[in-house]
Amino acid sequence: DLTRAFSVKFCSAGSGVILHPAGARNGFHQMCHDEPVPQPTVHAAVTFCMEQLAVCLETLRDTPEGAGNLLDHCSILCTTELSEGNVHSNDEFPILIAGKGGGRLRGGIHHRDRGRGNTSHAVLTALRGAGVPAASFGHGPGRVDAGIGALET
Repeated sequence: DLTRAFSVKFCSAGSGVILHPAGARNGFHQMCHDEPVPQPTVHAAVTFCMEQLAVCLETLRDTPEGAGNLLDHCSILCTTELSEGNVHSNDEFPILIAGKGGGRLRGGIHHRDRGRGNTSHAVLTALRGAGVPAASFGHGPGRVDAGIGALET
């Protein structure tokens, strides 16, 4: 009962990590700049990272905890730096909130904000899912007072 919050950074596009299992021969960041579209190695690297996230989430799901599993009691925010690294686009910015936050979050929902909404809504939702009684999150134009209602119970 010592650790209630933690952060895992699997790989950062700007870190220079070379994802050999995906067939990469250069750092992820440089690949995003250099590999011609449709960027098959970048796609393979992203797929590899998502597969590793799936292993983590499956392990949490398969670990019994109380009447459910460990994932039921988690609020996990997963994201990346950009939606398209080659053009540094934030359109369709991918964010995943996994877990049910001990009943504070609804599972199995795909929410898509087509209005280029503030990503702080997702962070506030994940914080509330973790039991943080936050009324708001962010600073300046990034400040929000509401989470993603479709995900919060």
